[in-house]
Amino acid sequence: MDFFQGEHFAFEGKIKFYKQNDSYYFLSESKRLVVFCFRSRNLRRIKMQKIKKMQILVVFLMLSISGTLVTFPTASTQTAASPIPTHAYATFSPDPVGVGQQATIQMWLVEFDPRANTYLGRTFENFTLIITKPDGTTQTLGPFTAFDNSFANTAYTPDKVGNYTLKFNFPGNHLIGTTSTGAPVDSYYGPSSYTTSFTVQNEPISTTAQLPIPTEYWQHPINAQNQYWYPLSGGWLSLASGGLTRLRTMNGNFNPYTTVPNSAHIVWTKPLEAGGLIGGAYASNGGINNYYNGKSYEPCFDGMVIINGVLYYKSPVTPRMGFYAVDLTTGKTLWYQNNTFGITNGQIYNYYTPNQEGAIPYLWYVSGSTWYMYDANTGNLVAIIANATGGSNFVEGPSGELLMYVISANGWLALWNSSRCLLSKSTNQWQWRPYVGTTTGQSFSVTPYDWNSGVEWNVTIKAYTGETINVRGNGMIDLDDGVVIAVARPTAISPWQMEQGFKSDTGAQLWVQNRTVPYNNNWGLMGAIADGVYTEFDSGTMTWSGYSVYTGERVWGPSTAYSNPFDSLANDDVFAQSAYGILFHQTIAGIHAHNMTTGASLWDFYPESSGADFPGLTTYPFETNNLYTVADGKIIVGTGDSHGAPLYRNTSLYVLNAYTGQKIWSINGYYQGTMPVDDGYLLAFNAYDNQLYCFNKGQTATTVTTEPYINDESRALIKGTITDQSPGQTCLGIPTAGTPAISDTSMSAWMEYLYMQQPEPLDATGVPVNLSVIDPNNNTYTIGTTTSDRTGQYSYAFTPQVPGIYKIIATFAGSDSYYSSTAQTTFAFEQPATTNTGPTALPQQSAADLYFVPAIAGLFIFVAIIGAVIIMLMLRKRP
Repeated sequence: MDFFQGEHFAFEGKIKFYKQNDSYYFLSESKRLVVFCFRSRNLRRIKMQKIKKMQILVVFLMLSISGTLVTFPTASTQTAASPIPTHAYATFSPDPVGVGQQATIQMWLVEFDPRANTYLGRTFENFTLIITKPDGTTQTLGPFTAFDNSFANTAYTPDKVGNYTLKFNFPGNHLIGTTSTGAPVDSYYGPSSYTTSFTVQNEPISTTAQLPIPTEYWQHPINAQNQYWYPLSGGWLSLASGGLTRLRTMNGNFNPYTTVPNSAHIVWTKPLEAGGLIGGAYASNGGINNYYNGKSYEPCFDGMVIINGVLYYKSPVTPRMGFYAVDLTTGKTLWYQNNTFGITNGQIYNYYTPNQEGAIPYLWYVSGSTWYMYDANTGNLVAIIANATGGSNFVEGPSGELLMYVISANGWLALWNSSRCLLSKSTNQWQWRPYVGTTTGQSFSVTPYDWNSGVEWNVTIKAYTGETINVRGNGMIDLDDGVVIAVARPTAISPWQMEQGFKSDTGAQLWVQNRTVPYNNNWGLMGAIADGVYTEFDSGTMTWSGYSVYTGERVWGPSTAYSNPFDSLANDDVFAQSAYGILFHQTIAGIHAHNMTTGASLWDFYPESSGADFPGLTTYPFETNNLYTVADGKIIVGTGDSHGAPLYRNTSLYVLNAYTGQKIWSINGYYQGTMPVDDGYLLAFNAYDNQLYCFNKGQTATTVTTEPYINDESRALIKGTITDQSPGQTCLGIPTAGTPAISDTSMSAWMEYLYMQQPEPLDATGVPVNLSVIDPNNNTYTIGTTTSDRTGQYSYAFTPQVPGIYKIIATFAGSDSYYSSTAQTTFAFEQPATTNTGPTALPQQSAADLYFVPAIAGLFIFVAIIGAVIIMLMLRKRP
């Protein structure tokens, strides 16, 4: 097949001509439609749906000169000289199915689209289903587009009992394009259909029960059968600059797929580098100083990623090379990769083709013009990408591909796709095989990919003119609403900035706004973007405004001004993000929440009074290097200030209710930098000792023993312990495992004692213990509850009701700080119980209903029988 091109019609742009057999075809490049074809001198009209009336008229007049114009089917159903036959099939499952029960319809062609095994390959389309119900009415579903393997499916819920008919129709497709090897495709796959039936009954068909989200301790990997567990483990990929996790949106540290601890319980700590107080001659400021913690510019805990229960972070030790893989549940190092750079973000790529289905984890180092991709299982280098442009602000695509929008002040916007780039060297794109280079002897060489091969599209946009322009990466944001917002302004202080909106799938420009902004170092601070609204903060007036992502016009604002003067100190755009329909904003003074679509103020949170700890401030300031984390309906944020020697004292980590702003818990510490959370584990770097702190529920151990009660052998003393079994190492020189389990209300002070060299809380309380028995007659009942003390010990006096062997069961039901545990023991009583003369805790339940009450009832019955017999004898003796 030969191709040639011409600029024949200005209104249609570039048009492709090609020949097959004796037929010549015109193909509109802009519409991807066959427009006309003719055989010899016989002209045939094929596809005119998307061509404007004037275009139709011009083409009609031009072609009518040289032949007769006749009607012909549309391009998707064009009848070629030798159509390729297709074979359609469909199934309905389960069959039979219960009325009102959701079922699955599968439909497919035996044939594959030859273009399918290419990047973003084309597939068969316009599948339809016609369902005829028992009453004769019909319902049409579709059209559907097939997957790469020519399958498509849909859910269907029948609403009537009886026999149904299902017909699958494939109308035929005219396929034009290329295969993965570049061979041209121009084939017509003919129509086909398939008819089957299914039955609907009153009773639903049973299915294997799904296991619910666990309340007990669990570890990775999550068994693939436990599909309901997916909200527990979304990963933390750090997809945007500054270590932000964007998770399909670019709204900051929001992870919708995890839980967050409801108490300050620490599972483990891990030193990252020398930390804490320095003394002696090496200190300054009168002998008081601390080891370097990275401040706002070199955070020690950086480049953090969590995938499948493994925490990755780049080395914090100078020269800050390489990265670690750490078991998230224990804090133990799994391996260290001594590369040159470390990591910046992660990726979970879900590749789906007929030959391969499932996700593959990767780690990336993205900086400058050369990027590196590593295997997350080993840390080994997989690929290098050269000639990169555009920084490191990523968006996660639908299958986990890394997308980046790149903008130039000179007037262009491009979309880069990691999948397109890494498939550019592949000859079989039905299998994901990034090119890893060659090995010669002991050396390994990697041929870089060209970054430009991953460009999806590059469009011309309105150029930024005037002074030197700063195109702000953080101001360019891809939305779930399908709009990219780009912001640029002069590098010098100026009262204006240009804002533009583009369609995220094509780059088509939607609008341009030249916005007047305040004269300050931050111009209009770009805030969160969600729900069709993007926001800007005026730090001078301390107010917010919301603008439509579709038009750039203001939709609400200015909002009610903040009242605290320190709320004006919000010096970076990333301090605002959105989740749950709420705009969250962190300033030095407080945390604020607004309705995202109206701007209405919802709540404000200010920390405790700072007294004399922070001169000039009335409350502890929020750390200017921290972007708070949002997850599980909670906000995680810390106070502190990295600029000071020594560090300011008494700063804290707060966990707030995202809907009300109420504090759930807090703990002392200066937690610097991003605080990732996944699988229920919250990680925070404490600059007071340069250790990584991991918060979550801890495992526990329960013990129980019995012994005779003092001076009363008819009673038993039940005693035991409830202890924390977390893998951490305390600052007391002992492991955490074996320390007492403490109540949620005492948890923060207790963790500060165990891990931060703070005083022991002598008023700390323990946890409740439930005690139950299985008695000699195999009756099970609760005998009471008690509470352990701050040493982890508990005791309880029990009076049995019958002689024999008893089984004692002690159970700690768990709390916000701990998982549950249980233990049991046995003891024997040879004598019946006697009157209790010693002090004992009154059980909540006893065996009275099982033994005493039935005995009294039996006695009454016996007396009644004897009385009846006496009366009968007296009556018989009567003359």
